[in-house]
Amino acid sequence: MSGAGKAQGAAALRPAPLVTELSEGFWQGVREGRLVIQRCLGCGVLRHYPQPMCPACRSLGFDWAPVSGRGRIYSYTVAHRAFHPAWQAHVPYAIATIELDEGIRMVCDLLGTPPEAVAIDARVEVFFEDLPGQGPMPRFRVVDPAVGESAAARVSETKGSRGRERAGEGTPR
Repeated sequence: MSGAGKAQGAAALRPAPLVTELSEGFWQGVREGRLVIQRCLGCGVLRHYPQPMCPACRSLGFDWAPVSGRGRIYSYTVAHRAFHPAWQAHVPYAIATIELDEGIRMVCDLLGTPPEAVAIDARVEVFFEDLPGQGPMPRFRVVDPAVGESAAARVSETKGSRGRERAGEGTPR
């Protein structure tokens, strides 16, 4: 039966991530409530997403290193259209690239955080949420919005001055 034949109002489940032999260590850590990242046994470089070969030294050996789960919002965007029916009830929502304190970047939606509260450099921390259809998933929440608010204010001020310049109100730089 097609998606059109489903009962209206039934909540769609988020698709489960594909767990592979290469990513199993990451997902095992998640099931245990730990955030672990692939670490090269040759040179010690951390890498995410899991890869069979180290991009730094070409070693094929790796293990899984626990990380703090703390970091900052490196970049973000706001989705105004759901890419999958399971996200429809959440639009608009923020999708962020999180830079962990250890230097690794991960992408995560920030469904529990209003998009206007998301800002570059805001501090975040990982938590694990059991999602229907997916099981436990690493998620991030903003823990120090003041850092991000000051960054958001700078961006807003910059946009405002550029707008005045375009309108002939300000002094061009």
